[in-house]
Amino acid sequence: MAAKRFFCVLALLCACTVSKAQLSESFNDGDLINNPIWTGDTSQWLINSSLQLQSNDTVKNGSFYLSTANTLCFNTQWELYINFTFNTSSANYVDIYLMASASDLGNINTTGYFVRLGGTKDDICLYRKDTAGVVTKLIDGVDGILNKSNNVLKLKITRDSSCQWVLNRDITGTGNSYVSEGSADDSVYNISSFFGIFIKQSTASFFKKHFFDDIRISTIGTVAAPVIDTINASDVIINEVLFNPKPGGIDYVELYNRSNKTIALNQLFIANRNSTGDISSVVPLSTGNDSLYPQHFIVATENPGIVKSQYITTDPNAFIKVNTMPSFNDDNGDVVILNTQDTIIDELKYDAGWQFPLINDPEGVSLERIDYDAPTQSSDNWHSAATSAGYGTPGYKNSQYKTDTVQGSITVSPDIFSPDNDGMDDFATIDYTFPQPGCVANITIFDISGRPVRYLQQNALCGIKGIYRWDGLGEKEQALPIGIYIVYTEVFDLEGKTEHFKNTIVLARR
Repeated sequence: MAAKRFFCVLALLCACTVSKAQLSESFNDGDLINNPIWTGDTSQWLINSSLQLQSNDTVKNGSFYLSTANTLCFNTQWELYINFTFNTSSANYVDIYLMASASDLGNINTTGYFVRLGGTKDDICLYRKDTAGVVTKLIDGVDGILNKSNNVLKLKITRDSSCQWVLNRDITGTGNSYVSEGSADDSVYNISSFFGIFIKQSTASFFKKHFFDDIRISTIGTVAAPVIDTINASDVIINEVLFNPKPGGIDYVELYNRSNKTIALNQLFIANRNSTGDISSVVPLSTGNDSLYPQHFIVATENPGIVKSQYITTDPNAFIKVNTMPSFNDDNGDVVILNTQDTIIDELKYDAGWQFPLINDPEGVSLERIDYDAPTQSSDNWHSAATSAGYGTPGYKNSQYKTDTVQGSITVSPDIFSPDNDGMDDFATIDYTFPQPGCVANITIFDISGRPVRYLQQNALCGIKGIYRWDGLGEKEQALPIGIYIVYTEVFDLEGKTEHFKNTIVLARR
């Protein structure tokens, strides 16, 4: 079977990828929620009667943004129409993010490349943005080009396979008279997740005077088929699984490329295991030239449209249709990823018992991987997708993904306590230990049905070691019934690191 698959891969790779647009937006649909989905400060924007994107923010000395998914970054061309009905200045400018690491363009740690229109010199320049808000000018445009009360122009920016940037502008706004602002070589960032527009404005004189249209991001020239890298175990990992979909829903499996390789998806196969434990229902992830780039996600499902309609999707291009997916049982089962040599790249033997116990109905709730580097098969490395994320995050970072977590421990004792004032185990003690002071804790007590019964601590400042006590009473200081309770502790620090702890305890009576 492996030889047959390798022959198919060779045949598929004979064809080159033809250039195509990843984003083509003319706003003719009149909204920001479909084809593509725009995120950010959406209430500060509108589609006007001319079917153009127009700023709609009326806050002085403020900023606002809009972004949408974009992964193109090599052999790529960005083109768009822009109209400002004001003179730009150091307090009134626009940044067009060509490549951004995150959707929040206002976050100082979002990295990438942007074109700034305006500033002290009223020019058009290309910048690189690094973490902590550090910016580096790569192309310095002609001064004074935007020193007018009405600026109509088109921008065209290209980046080739050698990471050479070229910045062009056409101040007629027709796209027929482009003039180069310069070129530069820069290869610091080679992964993109978003494209977007960031606006900085000062007074009412600049409100609602930004207009954008005909945004197009596309590949340029002929893009060679990806170099075939050997796919080793754990290069690509199973990152999220929906095996018990909503009524009318459908299964999906999300993969993540944790390597630095460009993976040809027609070299990967998805399968399950049958009742005897043998690998079964093996199907290719792709029969075309689709690629999975380093640190990117891909979602395999029989019907991407259904998944997109039921869950938030920030990257509509992160889906691949598999005509006949292997079946995955609602209670337990196996997800297997193979390469062309039948080597297991990753495997997950999942169990519905891994879902968060306080979720009453697990239908439509995906299991998310917590840590890319932790073992796939560890149940501690999986958690139900967060309620705030809609119980699934297909195509983007998991809601339960943990990198920077608060280090420390929470213990609750005794295992059984009886708050009857007899002097023996009358209260539960919650001990915490952290490597440094300054953490803040929220502690909530839940009953076995998942209902909060006591908000024990809210935004409590912690030291290195300490204790909190629960007297067994509810929020209104009422006696609670005997039974199992869950002590849920959320901890965060000033660096934004978070961690969650769940401890169980039994409330009894003597």
